[in-house]
Amino acid sequence: MFSAVTYSQLPPNLKRSDSLRVWLAFFKKTLDIPVNSGTPESVGKLKLKASKIIYRFIQHHANPKYDQQYSEEFLGRYAVGFLESCLLQLLAETTFPNKHKLYKYSMLSIPYYYKYPPCQKLLDDYRDKIISVILKRSVMDKNDLELWVTDPVEFIHKEKDSRKEVLDVIRIYKDSPQMVVAGLMNVLKNASSSDIEKEIYLYMFA
Repeated sequence: MFSAVTYSQLPPNLKRSDSLRVWLAFFKKTLDIPVNSGTPESVGKLKLKASKIIYRFIQHHANPKYDQQYSEEFLGRYAVGFLESCLLQLLAETTFPNKHKLYKYSMLSIPYYYKYPPCQKLLDDYRDKIISVILKRSVMDKNDLELWVTDPVEFIHKEKDSRKEVLDVIRIYKDSPQMVVAGLMNVLKNASSSDIEKEIYLYMFA
């Protein structure tokens, strides 16, 4: 299932099969498994697999650009539920296995969810929390500094990918002028604001 969904096209009969609906229900339950610092690594890996598969559906298989009819069917049946799972992972305060990678797929998925009106409303409701989490996690940590010393090329690649993920999410909120102006003024006044915080709000203000 992982290989078929991730690396190839799904045949029409599989898209609408009962077996696929069972798999999608399983992925939803997997994503919603409660986690904490004591969660087994195997559970973290399972959640990561499910996250990658659902991202692939949102990004490609259920994208109206490729299949308008299936997109309407999939989004109408599953989008809000999977977005809730996505936000659960993105906003989680506890540490658990593969949290960083799960966070990445949550970030990548948000711009696609936002194109669907019911998901747009949910993302607007959580806007402030999402922005807050993005800003906190965008600041360089000890691991980033160590990577800069040991492998500068990899650091640049990672930083570039990370900023693209952040800006793709921020782009969906550019039409909220009051939040943008207030946030921009705050980071410019705060001497401890990171470069990426300034870049995010200047990008939104542009």
